[in-house]
Amino acid sequence: MRLPARQVFVMAEVATLLFEESPVMFAKFLRANQYPRKHTVEQSVVDKCASLGISGETSSGGSVGVTLLPATTVEACLLDRRRNDLVKPFKLSLLKLASQEAKRYIANGDFESALPIALDVVKRGQDIYPPDPKIPPAVELFPMYLLAAEANMGVNRDNAAEDFLGLASWLALRDPEGVGDDLRSRCHALTGRLRQSQGRLEEAIAAFAEDTYHRSCAWGPEDVRTSFGYWNMATCFATMGAWSKSVAACRTVVDVWFEATVASALGERLGEGVKRTQASTPLESELPMTRTRVLEGVDALLGARETLLARGDGLLGDDLRAADASLAAGLALLRLVMGGDVARRERATELADRALREYPADEVQRVGLAEQALAMAAMIDGP
Repeated sequence: MRLPARQVFVMAEVATLLFEESPVMFAKFLRANQYPRKHTVEQSVVDKCASLGISGETSSGGSVGVTLLPATTVEACLLDRRRNDLVKPFKLSLLKLASQEAKRYIANGDFESALPIALDVVKRGQDIYPPDPKIPPAVELFPMYLLAAEANMGVNRDNAAEDFLGLASWLALRDPEGVGDDLRSRCHALTGRLRQSQGRLEEAIAAFAEDTYHRSCAWGPEDVRTSFGYWNMATCFATMGAWSKSVAACRTVVDVWFEATVASALGERLGEGVKRTQASTPLESELPMTRTRVLEGVDALLGARETLLARGDGLLGDDLRAADASLAAGLALLRLVMGGDVARRERATELADRALREYPADEVQRVGLAEQALAMAAMIDGP
């Protein structure tokens, strides 16, 4: 079973930061009480410690190394030295590190590695926040249950995912004010994805609608983060053959991203007759999401583009929206390029060029925006 990588601590760091004493004296205490520890002279470990400002230990033979302590040793020392005030913060730090590692694996699509760590996170969380009939259940467990649910879904363990989503929903019902809209939206989004994978599309749409509602409450109905709820519903409607509803949702996705990416990447406001939203994204601001999420947004835009071209109504401007989708996707990638992801420059250029070729000549602002995007991309050196 794979456990979080950060399960060991440098003895010198523990001595000075937690117990406020010299590493030499603390080492004697460890030896006297026979606490588990490991001394290593591996150069990569010594160099890493040095880069963090942690000095190595020089042995009588002249070799330089460091002593590593497992988490169980650190916790035992805290208890034995009656530092109970530090036990919970220490456990919480381990919990945070494990959660971050599981999230990284999930973001990279490595659910097999994420699952045991996510389950360990739940176990640690339940140890820190044990059930108590005298107090409300700990809503701190809510994101841990969602993490375990997502990891289980990634390896097609639907029943386990269902159980964790049920636990999260129960916590939200018991303490509705303790769970924010952002976490509620994630719970409904995961439920929608689970139902969609099971072919229960009506239930999936209902869950995605709840997801969209809570996203709207958290960030507004025309925020790019909210657009993922519309896109998820669009894919379900398409599978059901409800094309008018799918197209309507795709229009919203494109309109929201078009306004946001033009403001973010180009620092421009859309003019009258071009802007289709009420929202106004701060000029030249970062898109409020991770790089992985931006790439998912690009995929959604290109999927929406195909739906609009295949099923849209030219009289309602869907051909123009399809070109907007290309430009918005290109601008989203260009924002990543501006942030250092230069490898995306070529794709951003292709999408902006396609939009430019598709825009009618009388769409003066749109043509100008596409030309600006191409000029900006050309100024950035390729990978």
